[in-house]
Amino acid sequence: MKKQQFFKDFTFTLDQATTLRQIKKLYISTTLRKFFNDVHIYNLEEKQLFGIILRLKLVSGQIISITNLQRCTNKSFRNLLNLFKLYLDMRSSTYHQQKADQIIFSYHIFSSNYIDEKMNPELQDSIISEDKKVSVIEEKPEEFMKLNHFKLPLTYGYDFPFKFAKLNPQLINDDSIYELDFQNENDKFITRILDKVTKQIKLEFSDESLNRDNLFLRSSGEKEWVIINNKEVVLQRILDFNKSRAYIKTLGKSKKKDRKFLTLDIETYGLKIKNDTQLIPFLISTYNGINDTFKTKFLSKDYDSDMQNLLFELLKKDYNNYKIYIHNLSRFDGIFLLKNVIKLSDKIAIKIEPLIRDGQMLSIKVKYGFKSENKFRY
Repeated sequence: MKKQQFFKDFTFTLDQATTLRQIKKLYISTTLRKFFNDVHIYNLEEKQLFGIILRLKLVSGQIISITNLQRCTNKSFRNLLNLFKLYLDMRSSTYHQQKADQIIFSYHIFSSNYIDEKMNPELQDSIISEDKKVSVIEEKPEEFMKLNHFKLPLTYGYDFPFKFAKLNPQLINDDSIYELDFQNENDKFITRILDKVTKQIKLEFSDESLNRDNLFLRSSGEKEWVIINNKEVVLQRILDFNKSRAYIKTLGKSKKKDRKFLTLDIETYGLKIKNDTQLIPFLISTYNGINDTFKTKFLSKDYDSDMQNLLFELLKKDYNNYKIYIHNLSRFDGIFLLKNVIKLSDKIAIKIEPLIRDGQMLSIKVKYGFKSENKFRY
């Protein structure tokens, strides 16, 4: 017995091969409308879901996916169209010299009882629909920051365009005076808002990952923000390009010896995985300047938990206002430390203030409890 395929394909052949930007301007609206009509999407039950992926066939024969799977209802046309336009804009920077001759909607219509019986809350949150019924959509408020009258979601990556448009509907309405431009240059996501007529840039900013653990840098002009992905802004800086770019000034000799410090070093080994080498921490050593003691601790396979336990000990009142000096803070040691400080912040109420300059981590200030503060420094 032949196994039934999960997805069906709705294919629309273009009159002539064209670019992604031209598909966005000339074809995507009528093609999506034809899909809704021909597949009888409007006849689905009120809360029934269907999944859809936008794909294109290039003239070379290669089929590329423009979006991932989007879960929708029969009231999703307008939001889905805006989403497809945004992704076509963003992908056009990658495929700017290539043309497509077919638009393909790969889709699956779920059973009418799929929402109530099989959908978990996480999938419910991902429904692209204008239907505001609580039983279908349980959306969490999108975290955002404001810049030049626009709302910028605290999100890094390929889901940013949709969330950005959702927070700023004036940018994508039919009568909008703006034009959006998204580009991805070596995982640095650049967003521009332009005047639709004059093409003058009204706002430009970029997002760049600082490490693999949800920390990214957002830059616009002389302003920079360090952001925990979809959570909070942990640091804001204003750069003065007319002054010295140096962050650290030479200090004079102090008459008072400060012994409230620790040194911390993390030892690692390289684990070869295919063509990549992953650094694995296995030992942490500390030196206490007050009582002149040296300690070492071997880490278990659950080295993240071990690190968080050590950090929690360092945040107790015995180490209030300590400076903790770490070798390689701007490299693996600092990333490993910051990752676990962030994870620890999900368990206890601590405030994190990393200082990052040109991609180099200089210090991490951690505040916990009343008048308690520690600083990890390079």
